[in-house]
Amino acid sequence: MVGDIFALSVSKPAHVSDLTTNGSPYNLFLVTKTDVLYGFLPNYHEIKALQEIDLAINQYRGLYATQLINVTTYERIWLSLLKQFKLNEAQSEAILSCIDAMQSDQKSSINLIWGPPGTGKTKTVGILLWKLQSLKCRTLVCAPTNTAIREVASSLVNLIKENHVRPCIPLQDVLLFGNRDRMKIDEDLQEIFLDYRAEKLLGCFNRVTGLNPCLLEMKGFFRSCLNWYRNYFSEMKRCGNKDTALTFSKFSRNRYLSIKNKLVTCLNTLTSYLPRSFLPHKIFKNMMNLSKLLGKFWRFLVKLWETKVQVVGLLTSLLNKLKLPSITKIGEVRDFCLQHASLIFCTTSSSFKLNMIKMNRELECLVIDEAGQLKECESLIPLQLPGIKHVVLFGDERQLPAMVQSKMSAIAMFGRSLFERLSSLGYEKHLLNTQYRMHPSISIFPNANFYNNQILDAPNVTDKRYERKYLTGQMYGAYSFINIEAGKETCDKLGKSLRNMVEVAVVLQILKELHKVSIKLRQKISVGIICPYKAQVLAVEGKIGKAYTSKPNFTVRVSSVDGFQGSEEDIILLTTVRSNHHGSVGFLSDHQRANVSLTRARHCLWILGNGPTLTSSGSIWGELVRDAKDRGCFFNAYEDKILYRTIMNACIELGQIDSLLCMDALRVS
Repeated sequence: MVGDIFALSVSKPAHVSDLTTNGSPYNLFLVTKTDVLYGFLPNYHEIKALQEIDLAINQYRGLYATQLINVTTYERIWLSLLKQFKLNEAQSEAILSCIDAMQSDQKSSINLIWGPPGTGKTKTVGILLWKLQSLKCRTLVCAPTNTAIREVASSLVNLIKENHVRPCIPLQDVLLFGNRDRMKIDEDLQEIFLDYRAEKLLGCFNRVTGLNPCLLEMKGFFRSCLNWYRNYFSEMKRCGNKDTALTFSKFSRNRYLSIKNKLVTCLNTLTSYLPRSFLPHKIFKNMMNLSKLLGKFWRFLVKLWETKVQVVGLLTSLLNKLKLPSITKIGEVRDFCLQHASLIFCTTSSSFKLNMIKMNRELECLVIDEAGQLKECESLIPLQLPGIKHVVLFGDERQLPAMVQSKMSAIAMFGRSLFERLSSLGYEKHLLNTQYRMHPSISIFPNANFYNNQILDAPNVTDKRYERKYLTGQMYGAYSFINIEAGKETCDKLGKSLRNMVEVAVVLQILKELHKVSIKLRQKISVGIICPYKAQVLAVEGKIGKAYTSKPNFTVRVSSVDGFQGSEEDIILLTTVRSNHHGSVGFLSDHQRANVSLTRARHCLWILGNGPTLTSSGSIWGELVRDAKDRGCFFNAYEDKILYRTIMNACIELGQIDSLLCMDALRVS
């Protein structure tokens, strides 16, 4: 049939692998659509061969055709990915490879997708999950932290809501569970959050106030409303309140609205939160139609009888066919939701809870995001769940690994991830090779030093319109190293962490200037301040206070390197802190930490540091300073008058007069 790929060989292979192992020549050909000229021949097909077939050589002996695969489905998926989502070739190939592995005859598979900074990893994860759902593949998605799993879940929800993808994935089949406060669940994620969904469904399952009592009451209204009114009027008459009794019109209207509101609430809740695997499509449509008809009932007084018959029919159908579970406890509702959800999001540590759930259908696929940040032993938690056959690991071992406190454990490589180990063994990785985040001036150094120049800059970042000039002067271009030799590194009160208060003063001054620009131009600007040491984070936060918390167009985020992994901002101020005469930079020399620090900015990356200290460190930071000088991106802070005054005032306030004299000597020279 059209789309089949065959191998044409001289000898008959017992297995497909024989084609490559027995040394016999073979050719590949593809079955294609017939030409219009021969359309009248129903069984006529054309083939396109990879190489020319020499019929003269094989005219006296037969050739064997072995079917390998039909590519029609993959061609459709490819076109869907390219047209609907505008993925690049590497992203499409990564997704297709995962789908191919799952639909092949292999009993199990592992796919590694390598996502360097800004290469659209989150988008790729979201689209892969959408595709797996459209293929009815029950999937568990895990990530190391609450923040990380929240981002992945948000990616899919936004994809479904904003892009109107087809086929549409019902959110009723998507579930996120974990700690509500730590995940910071907002309105967008609330409808897929397990606890929220369980609370909503519990009321509908109730035997007294739930759906079935509401259906019975509404059915009774249509069949016996007149009898209800007679009983009501008789009771009012018996009590001597005949004059105040409601008319039949008012009585029936009040009773109808009371019952209708409860029933419609139940119907809307169930159609919004009940898993589609539990709710057949026909019953779902009946529930939707009933909800609409109940809302329109009073507008159809002319066709009252016709509408009444239709409504009673739907009520009877739902009462007979929709069998809701007999559940009275919130925990049982949670279990019910987990049993029927086709896509579940949770942290890797929380996934162990699924062992206690008797699944309606076993999980098939496990997708782990930020897999490079997970210890291998942590990855084993979801990997041991019953039914898991296919695994997709998204990660980048050249960014931050899992945190390991013990030095002995670190030496023993206890913190190594499964992603990194498989990579080191030569396991094939699908590289997402186009970055959409950083201005080319920012991406050039990390690309050369961490990714062997394998990453391409996307058209959106190479476009002139992507360039931003927030402050005047060459020092504030897309990429610059601002040399601050006057600062001193000092320990905090506990003597466990370092800070550099002169660099803090420079950060504050640059923030002030950026804020002025934001107000003047009414321009939204997001600024991230990355500090490698906790003491520096606290020092910057302490000086900033709440100065920018209520500024809608100007946001400032201060965090450590670890806290910034996976994040991005318009402008990044990277304060390196270290300033000494012997070139000691401590854990700053770690390539993975440097990679994360240098790849968070979209438009501008301004690095603050002591050039001589970093140059003599013998680390990646020495390479960075030399690269900045070679590219004309190295600037002394004293070249800017405002920064010069800021540093002078900071040195005087801190009593670091010797540092001030050193800076003046540099300026004079």
